[in-house]
Parts: sequence; C-alpha cells; structure tokens
Amino acid sequence: MITEAIIKVFAGMASFLIGLLPSWTPPSWLADVTTTMGDAIGYIGMLNGWVPVSAIGTVCGFILAAGAIAWGIKIARMVLSVATGGGGSAA
Repeated sequence: MITEAIIKVFAGMASFLIGLLPSWTPPSWLADVTTTMGDAIGYIGMLNGWVPVSAIGTVCGFILAAGAIAWGIKIARMVLSVATGGGGSAA
C-alpha cells in the first residue's frame, strides 16, 4: 500500500519531467542504425586478409559464452544457498 503510493509518486514525477522535454525526431544516421552496423561489419570483414577477424570473433564469442555460463552458475549457487538456508551467499 505504501510502496504503491511511493511508486505512483515517482512515476508521476518521471512522467512530469519527461513531459517537460521537447519532442524531437531522431537524425537519419541514428534512425538507420541497422544500415550503419551492417556497413561497419562489412568494413571489419574486409580486414580478414590481414587480421583473422573471424577467428577473433569466434574466440570472443566463446569467452562471452563462458562468462555467461559462469555468471549463471554463480547466481544459481547464491539462490540455492539462500533458498536452502545455507547461511551464506556463496559469492
């Protein structure tokens, strides 16, 4: 009840502040992000003759995946520790 009132007050304040900002249309270079990103990826791909871009991308992908898996395991251990009354965060 009190929490809902606090959330409504902050939501109203945020809505009021956003309403004070002028409306705008995004510039064309920002609206065409997919085209810009496609061009950037194409230009990076052209470097493949000198720099093994595909190998670097694969390695970075594996590193990100391993980090995500490790983070997921850590979160699961923390949740299980709290849920089972383990007495610690296992962090």
